Amino acid sequence: MKKPPYYLVYQNDFACLTALIPYLKHSDMSSFVHALSTQRTKFDHSMAVRYDDIFKAVQKFAATTWKNGAVPAFFGDEKLSIKRLAVLEQLLKKLGPWRKGPFDILDVSVKTEWDCDLKWNRLGLVEDDIKNKVVLDVGSNSGYYLLRLMEYLPKQLVGIDPTLVYYFQFLVLKHFSNESSMHMLSLGFQDLEPLNQVFDTILCLGILYHHRHPFELLSILKKIGKERQCLVLETLVIDSKEDVCLSPKEAVYAKMPNVYFIPSVSVLKSWLLLAGYKKIEVGEVFVTVPEEQSKQLDWAGEYSGISEGLDASDPSKTIEGYPAPKRVVVRAFC
Repeated sequence: MKKPPYYLVYQNDFACLTALIPYLKHSDMSSFVHALSTQRTKFDHSMAVRYDDIFKAVQKFAATTWKNGAVPAFFGDEKLSIKRLAVLEQLLKKLGPWRKGPFDILDVSVKTEWDCDLKWNRLGLVEDDIKNKVVLDVGSNSGYYLLRLMEYLPKQLVGIDPTLVYYFQFLVLKHFSNESSMHMLSLGFQDLEPLNQVFDTILCLGILYHHRHPFELLSILKKIGKERQCLVLETLVIDSKEDVCLSPKEAVYAKMPNVYFIPSVSVLKSWLLLAGYKKIEVGEVFVTVPEEQSKQLDWAGEYSGISEGLDASDPSKTIEGYPAPKRVVVRAFC
């Protein structure tokens, strides 16, 4: 019997919910399932069917093992023929744009917009942050960081991202890795509000400034974390000792759209304290380097790189006249 369109989406949702049930005793389960069901009705049906068909074709390829690292790599029992390699490459490109990576899938080099290993190294995660923990990655995109987190043997690992194509990219990575404790739900952070005291460690990387209500995001993350949770937050900041916050005109910053608020470190700490976090550790403020984002038109499509968003005559400023991008990693504890 033929399975309904994007049956695998629902199958993956069920597997994730089943894995989380032991940790949902303080949560409103019915409201959470309703939020998940509502999100499914918002899918672009034609695109969901298209991605589902592509994914089913990808499933005809298999990996027997994979290796974690800067470029997660997946290997089969034997090398693909040139023809089969070309077929797989075209299928993966149809699931673009690929923003976060890179990956090597059966000798197909998936070249992504962002070289995420650079950010990964700045996070400073250690085994105790992740091992035997229930971990959430907010805005997980393709699932690159989910794969990297598997190195530390989490108990359960969940990513959320409402963007449909990233969800199917994750399904590709899960298919080839065959990691049963790694999950992703196509949800936004607001959809997590019915949850309470679920996660031990929460990652929120490069997400805060893309939301119109950053304090709401931090408050929900505090609520869904356990009493001794650790939040690892990476975000843009204004490098100032003053209590200031930049709100770019028309929400465009360094040619990057949907950037609503960029706080100074002191304002960021105030937001976290108001959200209910007790202890905050602030890392070094660092400059976003052009090497972190590169042109990969075949895989990632058209976009503006970091260099294009800077003033050519004064790289300490963006093309709009704001201070050039700087970032910080903050760890917050309850």
